[in-house]
Amino acid sequence: MRTRRTNMARRVVELIAALLACVLALQATLAQTPSAGVFSEIQTALVPQVGVALESATVRGRTVTVDTRQITAARLGREILRLNLFDDASVDVQVERVRATRSGHFISGRPLGMAWGEVRLVVNGPVVVGTVVTPEGKFTIRWGGSGRHVIRQIDPSAAPPEHDVEEDLLPSGPPQTGSAIDPLASIAGLSTAMTEDAPTEDGSEVRVLVVYTPAMQARQGGSAGMEALIDLMIQSANQAFEISGIIPRLVLAHSALVNYVEEHTHTDLFRLESSDDGYMDEVHALRNEHAADLVHLLTHMVAGPAGSTTRIQSESLTFEDEAAFAVTASGSEETFTHETGHNFGLRHDRYVDSLHTTIYPYAFGYVNNRAFEPDAPVTARWRTIMAYGNRCGDAGFGCPRLFRFANPDQTHGGDPLGVPAEDPTTGPGGPADARLTINRTAPWVGSYRSEACTAFSPHSSPIALMGSFCHW
Repeated sequence: MRTRRTNMARRVVELIAALLACVLALQATLAQTPSAGVFSEIQTALVPQVGVALESATVRGRTVTVDTRQITAARLGREILRLNLFDDASVDVQVERVRATRSGHFISGRPLGMAWGEVRLVVNGPVVVGTVVTPEGKFTIRWGGSGRHVIRQIDPSAAPPEHDVEEDLLPSGPPQTGSAIDPLASIAGLSTAMTEDAPTEDGSEVRVLVVYTPAMQARQGGSAGMEALIDLMIQSANQAFEISGIIPRLVLAHSALVNYVEEHTHTDLFRLESSDDGYMDEVHALRNEHAADLVHLLTHMVAGPAGSTTRIQSESLTFEDEAAFAVTASGSEETFTHETGHNFGLRHDRYVDSLHTTIYPYAFGYVNNRAFEPDAPVTARWRTIMAYGNRCGDAGFGCPRLFRFANPDQTHGGDPLGVPAEDPTTGPGGPADARLTINRTAPWVGSYRSEACTAFSPHSSPIALMGSFCHW
């Protein structure tokens, strides 16, 4: 009798184990089986009331609702995420990174079954914004208000380029490259300690104040869409830093609406930079209050390039007011990241910027040199986040932009992502190491504002400076 009971108990245990194995196998299968897609179309043509106007670089667009439950399931690893962007453009995504935002999550991953690509999403409650880049194209997802989202396919070649403002365009004229001109040096009586020019932070964190215009907020479907886009920009830049081997991380110090009507990207930058011209002057007080090292203005595209900024030109804190500002007019996290790279001292690739001075001889973006070799495969045609497409265009082909910074110690498709700093090559194929550049300048940029300070004005008189030198 005891043996019979033992055998029966064993069979029950075996049966339960078999059932559990089946359940686990079924769960694994379901996790690898994408749904029909997270998007449901409302209409095929974009309309003004969705709050997001069509851009010149838009190939097509549609208005949809989003099933955020599917995104949550993918975030938790329960299933593959299917982004049914258009009838002929669907992407299955394997989620690889998840980070918390102010009111939701940043999710990134890679398109399955494709040679390369990237998916970046922010999900803040019902609001979803993001970008999908694959060999087949670039797509954006933006909040349209009232539960609606807008999907666009973008033609990057039709979009305006990003610029940094050249030295002769700066309203006050920056110091010459390589010189640390201290604006306090001519002030008699200041102690050596007060004028000492050295970083006070290790550069592991750089705080950013992001401000935006009413037109830009309306373009994003309201404040919820605007704040989600800011989260996307900060998190995407940090991901590009991380993947590229860059040490610092951007920290959102504060975000705010400013009462300003955009005119031209360069004009907007000059007005942002000035603290006493009657345009956005309150931003400087916000910067001090929230101890923001960098300030970034998001505008609705009116005229000018997609972005504009100034660069740190030597290892000096004297650039805290000249090289700390940037404008992104495209609503693109790629442009935001590109312009932030300029704030850290980077130029474009050597083909377009070789005649300009740099903080370091390797502070450039990179266009893959192998792309110009005879019989080079199409897959060798690419460029990093700071590089322009001019070199490829002049050679008769296009080069998609990778969301990575130049780093000669890393590869893409077997080719190095840059050229070492010590490489003797000159011309377009010369040294390009954005990773090393940002890691070197980060302590300086991260020391622009080391603590909140409401008493200090960057354009105060010498007497005021001596009375309230709260630097940070």
